[in-house]
Amino acid sequence: MNWLAEIDREDLEVFLQEADEQLQLLDQDIVGLERDPTNGDILQEIFRASHTLKGSSGMLGHQRMAGMAHAMENVLDRLRKGTLAVSPQVIDALLHSLDALRLLRDELLSHEESGVVIASRVAELERAGEVASI
Repeated sequence: MNWLAEIDREDLEVFLQEADEQLQLLDQDIVGLERDPTNGDILQEIFRASHTLKGSSGMLGHQRMAGMAHAMENVLDRLRKGTLAVSPQVIDALLHSLDALRLLRDELLSHEESGVVIASRVAELERAGEVASI
């Protein structure tokens, strides 16, 4: 995590504040999507939050977080396009990915890499996408 030493403290604080907002939004909206799987507005909000996290974490140099958000974004894009249906497997995979994003965010505070295995979370998203494909 040598890249972390190069981050300006002010930039880090702005990122953490924005990430917290996006993670909270993801949490409430994924649960909302589970209750109302046809709500396109909620789906769009989830996609935007994931996209924002991907971009800002990538700009900060946190490639693990950017990669996790990108994998979520791919599934969310399929949901938006109607090639994937909201299912319990998709919701679970999104919630597990959200948990991973929170741990990845915490790496910035602890300066230690978490035990999050991005490949496992991405594989879960892909499996959920296969099960719920239309």
